[in-house]
Amino acid sequence: MSTRNHIAAAIGACLALSLVYCTKARAQGMDDQALHRLAGASIAASVSGWTGSGMRGFAYGCGANVVKEALDATGMGVADVRDIRSGCAGAAVGALLGVGAHRLVIQPLRGGAVVAVRLQF
Repeated sequence: MSTRNHIAAAIGACLALSLVYCTKARAQGMDDQALHRLAGASIAASVSGWTGSGMRGFAYGCGANVVKEALDATGMGVADVRDIRSGCAGAAVGALLGVGAHRLVIQPLRGGAVVAVRLQF
C-alpha cells in the first residue's frame, strides 16, 4: 500500500469517527453549525487528501452541505442558509488540510521514519 493510500485511509477513518461523533453530539443538543463545519471539513479533507485537488475537496464538502439543506427544505428537517455557510467554511479548511496531507512523503527507516513535504515550483 502506498503512502497516499495510507493517508487516504487515515482521513477516511477520521471521517467515519466524525460521523459517529456528529450523531452523538446532535442527540446531546450540540450546535448544528458546528456539526456542519465538522462534516464539511471531514469530507473535503478526505477528497483532497485522496486526489490532491483542493478545489475538488472543497466542492464535495460544500456540495454535501448544500444537498443536506436541500433535503431539509423538502420537509426532512429545518433548512437554514447559515448551515450551508458553516459547512462551506469547514470545507475550505478541510480542503487545505487534505492537500497538505497529499503532499506528505513518508520514508520508513529502521527504527523510525522520515517525514517531508513535497513542494513544486
